[in-house]
Amino acid sequence: MRTCIGCRGRQDPDTDPPLAHVVAVGQTITPDPRGALGGRGAWVHPHCVPEATKRRAWARALRLEGVVDLSLVQEPGSLQV
Repeated sequence: MRTCIGCRGRQDPDTDPPLAHVVAVGQTITPDPRGALGGRGAWVHPHCVPEATKRRAWARALRLEGVVDLSLVQEPGSLQV
């Protein structure tokens, strides 16, 4: 079971709507569709990115401090699963 950091919905990562995996590379939130990047990760529905940003969930979920760069996850189509 995984929890979306935007809507807080719990589900299996392989069911619909799909959950996208992201990790922090430095202070940049980076999509990780293959789950190959190291470090702490988080799960988010692609349509929940604005809600996760509004809730300031990125830094909390990935245990980051300071300014977080969301440019890679806010690009349209960046969270393909």
